[in-house]
Amino acid sequence: MNKESLYKKGLSRFQHGYPEEALKIVNDLLILDPNYSEALKLKDKIEDKLRLKAMRSASSASEAGLNGDHEKLFEFIKKESSGKVLKYLFGFSVEETNSEFYTLVGKTLTINPEFFMRSLYKPFRKRISRIYGNERRREIERFIISKCCLYDEEQILYECEGSIKIILAEHYNLKVAGYLYFTNRRIIAEGAINAKLKSTSTRPTASEVAFPTITILKTFAKPSRTDHIDAKREMIYSSIREELPCYGFIFPIKELYDIILKKHSITYKIKQYNNLLREELRIMIFTHQALDKIYEILFKNQR
Repeated sequence: MNKESLYKKGLSRFQHGYPEEALKIVNDLLILDPNYSEALKLKDKIEDKLRLKAMRSASSASEAGLNGDHEKLFEFIKKESSGKVLKYLFGFSVEETNSEFYTLVGKTLTINPEFFMRSLYKPFRKRISRIYGNERRREIERFIISKCCLYDEEQILYECEGSIKIILAEHYNLKVAGYLYFTNRRIIAEGAINAKLKSTSTRPTASEVAFPTITILKTFAKPSRTDHIDAKREMIYSSIREELPCYGFIFPIKELYDIILKKHSITYKIKQYNNLLREELRIMIFTHQALDKIYEILFKNQR
């Protein structure tokens, strides 16, 4: 079997959910050609997947610990009782960084990230702002991200007020306005979501948009009047299958291209795999703060 055939076979096994088999095939391929660039990139993706799979197993163990120490909270999460979960969490102090509050927020996010981002994220942020103010909320959110959501070698390189918008094939755009964290791996956006969809387009759900592994090539029904509401409600999910559960919405930066710097904005393009296909996305960042720093971070992630 030639190199191209081995690569396609490994890619197929990986995309169909068999990372262990895929890794064995890719390793065999790299014995034939240690410098095969596409195989090296695929190997990195497979190893990330296997590492995350191991983390999911560790997460299950943490659930057992939570069930023993905070049984009520665990039951509320299982039943997806958002009001009871929030009441339980805010029964702990947020003033100390070693408070159980942060540990329990992290475990809630890990145990059921879909429920957290769908039902807790918005009221959680509102309650923090109401009690402590917006500035303190940002400090709390930054600590949650740093403590619960970053990879071992991932660092927050810059942060600022602003908004970020993603556009697919001119059919729709979806914007998160609030606060942006730029890491060496991705952009994490915190804030309110605004979806704008053209009436003549097919609609990808918002849950399939702003994440490192973007699954946006499915065909959906013609948008209805409720699409804007649906998009806001659905802006979650996809990252939890491929990435660590994240507090906030993730926008990819790896192997980007065509960076355009303007007075108050930066635009770049990026391609993402989905079911053996690639789709070009255009992402726009708007801020009145240090665009030169943002440009430097993006420049280092060009393909």
